[in-house]
Amino acid sequence: MVDVAAIDTQLFLFIQQFTGNTIIDFFFLTAAEILVLLVPAVLIYLWFESPESRKNSVFTFTATVSGI
Repeated sequence: MVDVAAIDTQLFLFIQQFTGNTIIDFFFLTAAEILVLLVPAVLIYLWFESPESRKNSVFTFTATVSGI
């Protein structure tokens, strides 16, 4: 049987070992700041491009919100 808590702990410790690395920290902080602006811009673009794209925009928005 798989112990999900143990896998979760191992994954957390694996990710945590990379904290403090200035290159990785800079990359992910920059990506987070850019994506905050990029995702809404893409959704607006998809909304106004065509009726078919409007469906894609709604799907993308729903996926983004459910991912949060």
